[in-house]
Amino acid sequence: NALTVVTGLRQEAIKLTEADLDSLPPLVFLNNCLHGYTCSAKAADILRKEHIEPYPGTAKQAEKEMAKLFFFFSASPALCPSAEHLAPAFKQCINSWRQAGLYGAEDMMYTLPYACEAKLCGNFKVKTRRPWRESDSLEKEQNASANHATDRICIKLFADGALGAGTAAISEGYVKNGHPVLIYDDDELAAILRKCITWEADTAIHTIGDMAIAQVLRILRSCGSKPAGCRFKLRLEHCQFITLKQAQECKQLGITLCMQPNFSHDSLAYAHKLSPICCRRNNPLRMLIDQVGFLPGKDLLWGSDGMPSGLAPALQSALFPPQPEQALTIEEVLSGYSADSAFGYREYIIDEEQQSVVLKQ
Repeated sequence: NALTVVTGLRQEAIKLTEADLDSLPPLVFLNNCLHGYTCSAKAADILRKEHIEPYPGTAKQAEKEMAKLFFFFSASPALCPSAEHLAPAFKQCINSWRQAGLYGAEDMMYTLPYACEAKLCGNFKVKTRRPWRESDSLEKEQNASANHATDRICIKLFADGALGAGTAAISEGYVKNGHPVLIYDDDELAAILRKCITWEADTAIHTIGDMAIAQVLRILRSCGSKPAGCRFKLRLEHCQFITLKQAQECKQLGITLCMQPNFSHDSLAYAHKLSPICCRRNNPLRMLIDQVGFLPGKDLLWGSDGMPSGLAPALQSALFPPQPEQALTIEEVLSGYSADSAFGYREYIIDEEQQSVVLKQ
């Protein structure tokens, strides 16, 4: 009766009926975008014992339950091996990143009760963040922070859902299977952010849609000025549908944006569920740089979100984007990724005719 976790489900393409699920052993299926899940009847019994709702009634409830799922998986000996048994997997993962041209990474969803040991990483820089959960306390977070070999409490928080699940909080633009979700009410999110400010936490908030960005900015204004010397740090993740006015306010408040050049291709991947205008609004990178003055590598950072990792996909998306507003120069890409020649170099083959970028082996 051990629980098995299956990742990569695309619910739009694969419809699992109640009859399908009832015939299966204890299985939890996670959506490919890691927003939302479904499970078999036998798995539901296990989840209920862990106070996890197996069949969320709303998209908002499903988003909130995801954090519980991640922590449950990492706390379960059957699902998550010991640090000793995970060491080979850590090494293999880091080696694959090195081969992709990376010399550092940030794990935004780190839920293991122990940190990735420094001796496994060598000179590969690893920073970890733990997703927020309602039961978090300062004492728990300080202990987790100490395990990460840093004096900062590093937190990841979700304000909205994802395009893949149709839950990204876009004010307008869904034409099919869209239901924008703000995961927290204003009062809930305000209480969390006030805690983060009190803890002087290094805080990253997932905000794909303009509604989520607006909520965070609204609550920050209500929190007032930070105490003198407070080290609270805020970074907004993704910001794919940020408006000009919101970008200007983020710049004024000193908020760092972390975006994914490879997500420019969401304008094509989700053209079936987003309006043409919405597809054109996705990832307005040029607006941020040219009109607002964000600087790649300073207050505008690039990431991959692991979909996929490596510089080649980001370069390809930046040089050959679906929309002109998504274009970046090679220099802007390298700056946003904090490229450092001290860690060596990689050669990439840029094929303008095929509009492709590949790592030279």
